[in-house]
Amino acid sequence: MFTTGCGMSTRCYRFVMDCLIPSEVQCPHCWEPFTVEIDTTQGSYETVEDCSVCCRPMTLRVACDSGEVTSIDASP
Repeated sequence: MFTTGCGMSTRCYRFVMDCLIPSEVQCPHCWEPFTVEIDTTQGSYETVEDCSVCCRPMTLRVACDSGEVTSIDASP
């Protein structure tokens, strides 16, 4: 069995990477778009992320269904 540097098996690593979906959101502060990685294994959830452009925090409300991102809402 092969492992990654963090000790995960390659099969497990591929599963985790397949569940992280890059998605573009627009910052509610500076209005610039940027990419976040959405974990589709969590179902629907809320998280706080910092804008990669202006560094201000925002709340992301994420909805996922069957490993797909169905909606992302960003608010201050």
